Amino acid sequence: MIKIARSVMMILTLIPMLVLGDIWVHGDSVGVNMKGYGELEVWGPVIPGDSTKQIDRITLLVGTSLSSVFDYNEDADNDISQMLIAEPSLSDMEGFASINNYYSDLPPDIHAAISPYAWTDEEYLIIKVIVTNIGAEAFDARIGLDIISQIAGDYDGVHTWLPESNIIDMSREGENHLGLKFLSHPMTSLSQFVWFSGYSAAGQDGALWSWMTARDIDTVAVCTNPDDGVVSIPSSAVIRMDPDVGIPFFYCIARGQTEATMLENIAAAEIAYSTIFTVGVDEFSAVPETSTLSQNYPNPFNPSTEINFNLVTSGEMSLDVFNLRGEHVLNLQNGWMASGDYSVSFTNATLPSGLYIYRLTSGSTQLQKKMTLLK
Repeated sequence: MIKIARSVMMILTLIPMLVLGDIWVHGDSVGVNMKGYGELEVWGPVIPGDSTKQIDRITLLVGTSLSSVFDYNEDADNDISQMLIAEPSLSDMEGFASINNYYSDLPPDIHAAISPYAWTDEEYLIIKVIVTNIGAEAFDARIGLDIISQIAGDYDGVHTWLPESNIIDMSREGENHLGLKFLSHPMTSLSQFVWFSGYSAAGQDGALWSWMTARDIDTVAVCTNPDDGVVSIPSSAVIRMDPDVGIPFFYCIARGQTEATMLENIAAAEIAYSTIFTVGVDEFSAVPETSTLSQNYPNPFNPSTEINFNLVTSGEMSLDVFNLRGEHVLNLQNGWMASGDYSVSFTNATLPSGLYIYRLTSGSTQLQKKMTLLK
């Protein structure tokens, strides 16, 4: 494999980087091992050094044509090596790494910043990848993943597409389910097949592009040989990528002994994504015809802060506070209110320090912002 040859050549010059080793981002039940060149392994239950691998490899694909696909084997070069974020603000544990195409210097010219998020008591992970076109010209691209499962430590298993939820369900022997779902962009293509030697070797841009643009979604793939494994290649629809504009791409991974439990954990991940990560958490549209929610002041605060908002129409409304797990903490205002400007004081001596989400709901309008309580 290309990466092996390059690693051997770099050992003498990069010993300090290699000593740092892989980076674990995990909760009590599931986690990722961040490796070089943007590679993620999924393990669970996670006790670093004493666990079971569930996914052998997840790597990024960005394709624009038959001859232009960024992939792990041919193109990925380390930009910033994998690290843990010392003081994560959005989750209990957060990692970071970034990669680019400088190894091959072939199109598409992309930079990708990869951030896995994990929560101690949750059985899901959320992965954020900010993909940036670092070339001089805009291009249309599809963003996808190259996935090889290793459920419960073995490669034999089944990958099933669940159409109702657009989830890839990776399982083995009817249990040990691991689900993967795109969060920010719909999955519009899915190719699945049994691994074969050389499927992602050099010169395979055409094959990768064909798998990323499949007209029909492959609903199931079965592997009975524990030495092979199932490969899934999901991808998005076409995304316009202007120069130097980062595209946030999110997906989640959740585990469960049964399909039902896995689906419950995927649903919990979707709630966390919509509460914490979606566009609109930090910004809102200031169009006069819509209600508005202002940033609380002061922020950070201790022990009190003011939250200002405007209602453009009279009716039922609610102003609520959530923690970063999406759990409802308290209600600040609720009921029928006339249109107009309002200010609500928030004082709470019992909540722990940390980041919270406050959400205004008025009719079909829902606005959110973050605030930080310091003690």
